[in-house]
Amino acid sequence: SPSMAQRVPFALMPFHPRTWRETLYVLLSFPIGVAGFVFVVTMLSVGGGLIITLIGLPIIGLAILGGRAFGALERARVAGLLGERIPPPRPLRPAEPGIWKWIKSVLADGPGWRGLAYLMLLFPWAVFTFAMTVGFWSYALGGLSYPIWYRWIEIDGGTGAQLGSWDGTTHYLDTGWELAAV
Repeated sequence: SPSMAQRVPFALMPFHPRTWRETLYVLLSFPIGVAGFVFVVTMLSVGGGLIITLIGLPIIGLAILGGRAFGALERARVAGLLGERIPPPRPLRPAEPGIWKWIKSVLADGPGWRGLAYLMLLFPWAVFTFAMTVGFWSYALGGLSYPIWYRWIEIDGGTGAQLGSWDGTTHYLDTGWELAAV
């Protein structure tokens, strides 16, 4: 299927529903990234600290299962907002009866560990993308609405956008035609 860039003219992309879904995806990554990072650090720290008492192993096992759950949440979020399907990992092997056999099978679960690693990487990436998205959208909306609110900004005794020149004089963009020319 053709990509969004092939179907939608560039000037109309900010108004396309896919753009808003992608923006929502990025904005939601921040709270999910924070929650996931706190979950991983807390569970692995507590589990690692208590591993000497053997209580830590089931806690680490629960963390790994939580990594699988966050992975399922992420696959659902990607499918719902971006329309991309990511195949689920193989099911967790059923353990033989007994708590230690269950712990052993969970500790060997690759998809669960990958989910935990993803959550650790999601946090810094989500902070970066959240800041960039909010910054870009704020700058764009501020620029588009500037002709409405520029007249209420006073800069060095003048109003409007201030432009300096090579000879030290200052000019203010204070009419609609001047703003349109820039």
